[in-house]
This record gives sequence, structure tokens and C-alpha cells, in this order.
Amino acid sequence: MLVDATKKNCKGVITELEKAMVTIKDGDIVETIVYGIPNKMDVYAWARRKGHTIGKEQRDGVNFRITVIKGLRTA
Repeated sequence: MLVDATKKNCKGVITELEKAMVTIKDGDIVETIVYGIPNKMDVYAWARRKGHTIGKEQRDGVNFRITVIKGLRTA
């Protein structure tokens, strides 16, 4: 599943991720694209709070593509 949140602010990014997570099961992946470091940091903090794992991250200019794995927190 892909969540393109490049045109959203922090609240919008998290809202889109929450919507995506309710439609998938534990272990499934959501690829998220966000604009800027502040939104990236919000995704990391949200994933930590919710018990999800960040798989990998790629940077493309000012955008970040972040893999979030539902419910597989490792630390």
C-alpha cells in the first residue's frame, strides 16, 4: 500500500497513515512518501507510539519514502 502525503502537513500525514493501518493486518507494509524532515520525524514518532516498525527510508530531494511495517515493533 502506498500513502503519498507529500501535499499534507503533520496532521494530514498521520491521518492518512491511521486510515491505511486499519485496512491491513500485522506484518503488512505501508510505503509512505512525505515532504520534509519535520513530517519524517512525525512518522517515526507516530510509528514508535503505535508499535509499528520503520523498515527503510529513502530520500529524494526534500521528500522521504518511508516503509512502515504494521505491528512488528522490534525495540
